Amino acid sequence: MIHHLSHLRMHPCLEIYEIIELIFEYVLHSPSTRSRTSRLDRGSLVALLKTCRSFSVSSSKLLWQNLESLGPLIATMPEDLVEVAKTYDSLRGRESYELSFRREVIPEDWERFDLYAPLVKAIGLVTAHTWTTPKFTLSKGIELVLHERRKILLPNLTMLAELSGDPSATLLLLTPYIQVLKFRVDFSWGTSFISRFISDITFYLHSLTSLHISVYSGFNLDHQKVETFASDVARLLGLLNLEEFVCNWLELSGPMVETLVQMPRLRKIDILVSPPALELLHFVEPQLKGIRICISTFPGADAEVDMVPHLSRILIALQPTLLDSFYFRKKKSATHMTQQDLTSLTSAIERHCSPKFLRYFSIIYQRVMNDLPAIANIQLFRPLLAFSQLRKLCLEVHADFTDAEAQQLAISWPHMEELDIVPFISVPPSLPIRTTLKCLLWFATYCRNLKQLSFCFKGMDTFTECELAEASDNPLCCLEVGYSTEVDPERFLDFVKVVFPNLSALMWNELAMDDGNNEKWEAVNTSLQELA
Repeated sequence: MIHHLSHLRMHPCLEIYEIIELIFEYVLHSPSTRSRTSRLDRGSLVALLKTCRSFSVSSSKLLWQNLESLGPLIATMPEDLVEVAKTYDSLRGRESYELSFRREVIPEDWERFDLYAPLVKAIGLVTAHTWTTPKFTLSKGIELVLHERRKILLPNLTMLAELSGDPSATLLLLTPYIQVLKFRVDFSWGTSFISRFISDITFYLHSLTSLHISVYSGFNLDHQKVETFASDVARLLGLLNLEEFVCNWLELSGPMVETLVQMPRLRKIDILVSPPALELLHFVEPQLKGIRICISTFPGADAEVDMVPHLSRILIALQPTLLDSFYFRKKKSATHMTQQDLTSLTSAIERHCSPKFLRYFSIIYQRVMNDLPAIANIQLFRPLLAFSQLRKLCLEVHADFTDAEAQQLAISWPHMEELDIVPFISVPPSLPIRTTLKCLLWFATYCRNLKQLSFCFKGMDTFTECELAEASDNPLCCLEVGYSTEVDPERFLDFVKVVFPNLSALMWNELAMDDGNNEKWEAVNTSLQELA
């Protein structure tokens, strides 16, 4: 910390807001090896908080804005009031701390709680990093005291993710200012309690823009209870105007889908629907930015309805001009996507989607094992080459490219992170594979953000030192080679060490290859594990 030594006061440069912001950007966030993203470094944050007045306010805001629970706030209350019992959380594999009150709470005890409570903007955030943070749990006695206080505990709370399955905790923290609500329903509560719970939360949802509903899946779901809950959700949706709705385990009825379509602010949905309900997902004007659709399989005549051949029509009905992500998943499909289906789909993407916005496009479905997929050549993929912002492309097709054409794909998609165009089939296709190991070199050279790649090749290739240098140190960590053949394990490993040094997962299609090729890939995989 820089001080004016003669007067022992803060240096004037630390009174400039832009400088404070810059320091926070580089000091407070450290890289996470688990998620390859940055995370809040709370240790540095506390250290900055104690240094000077300029950092104190900003540090306090950041320190309190996202909490895993109410535990840290309760812990600020007087020491003679709060009792901490240390236990071991076997589920998370870490120590857990249960807080309780030793005595009756008096008004003065809430002073520090009420001082920091307005700083909390989000609570219940469950991230990849929470395993490093002590887990606080509250005793039933504390919950009762909080309920009896009969005031809004966190007045500026805008995001509540209560995923513990505790409805009382959800109701305790709801405010009229909540914008994002995520909760997990547990059908062991009983249908009448769940209905009351849904009714109660409707009083607090005036500002709600995002609703996520998940389910506790520790047991088989009772069909009658699910139907009752679906009716409650239908009534709830009728009262809302959401920007985002996520509920991908509960099959939405036709009227529920129509309710969603009529929401003018709707931008993102992640839903489970039947084929008939999917037909109602039709927008008059472009508004959706992201959509994930899972098609349910249910008994009756509609079970045979196969939506895969109609994907181009489904996409067009969404008015996808603003779409940045499209995910389609069907648990069972009668057929693969045909050549005509693929042609219609890529043409629909070219005509109706925007190269400026579209980043993620994925179609996954289980299909008849011996039914051969469509063949994707450079002519069929040409409409997609203009979509230079693509980060993920997943299509159930057989890739028929030359090395030069694979290079053209790689050059067109410099931001690609996950490319998957390897179908899962039980027999190798009669069509020969025209790409060699060189196709992987091109993807490594031009797609410098790769994390996952699924692509078939046949045979090895030799590369110059210059080519290897340009492709080296690609961040790819997962490689699926499908039914690739004629690999030289030793040469392939030498290639991987230079080009994909972070590769930790290798997959191939054992069913579609003979014993000789399987043994070669097994040898490669064994050596990779030894290197890890």
